[in-house]
Amino acid sequence: MMPGIGRPWWEKATPDDVVTVGAQLGRPATGLLAVAARCRFGQPAVVVTAPAVEGPDGVLEPFPTTFWLTCPYLAEEVSRLESQGWIARLSGEFKRDPQKAAALRAAHEGAAELRRQMVTPPIMERLERVSPHAVRRLASAGVAGSRHFEAVKCLHAHLADHLGRGGNPVGRRVVELLDEHGVTLSGSPACRTEQAGACPARLPEGRSVSYNEGRSPILQQVFEDAGVAKRQTRGT
Repeated sequence: MMPGIGRPWWEKATPDDVVTVGAQLGRPATGLLAVAARCRFGQPAVVVTAPAVEGPDGVLEPFPTTFWLTCPYLAEEVSRLESQGWIARLSGEFKRDPQKAAALRAAHEGAAELRRQMVTPPIMERLERVSPHAVRRLASAGVAGSRHFEAVKCLHAHLADHLGRGGNPVGRRVVELLDEHGVTLSGSPACRTEQAGACPARLPEGRSVSYNEGRSPILQQVFEDAGVAKRQTRGT
């Protein structure tokens, strides 16, 4: 799978993952390449998507969202942050601090570079037949397709980029904010019942799960970076 491009913690998406992501998104999962992070129940939380997908007419279209936050629990909690005005607040925070602004730009540039590596020659050829401009836009866009590298466009996208690729400073701040609100990156214990319709948290029959099971290495790293590992472990 994408030798030289994928991260060690990415896992090839299984047929069950495809079904689950479709249920999480409420539509068929398209362009799904890998699972970058899983919740404690082993379900996809962040997925890696292809840089271009086929539309209904079979024409290849650019898809600049490399990492997609599919976990309904996290998506809802991040939406709650956005509704509280955190996109504007974090935009201001990163614009005021030159070091943070430089880190954000580097994250956008890193996202663009990863996408360029994922655009294989066959994909490039098909896209260029449709629109050379689309290829340039795809290759130069940052996180979530942003063309303004000083901007915070979508907290879901920055968190997904942080969990999928690492090193996104806005994603790291979202992790901190979620922790302040008691939101665990590895999913809520209630996920197994309350969201069963949208995200069936299946476990092998007769098997219990401890907190560490189902946690991907990237989540462990993010927990440690944010200094929340100990707090997350309590009460689970």
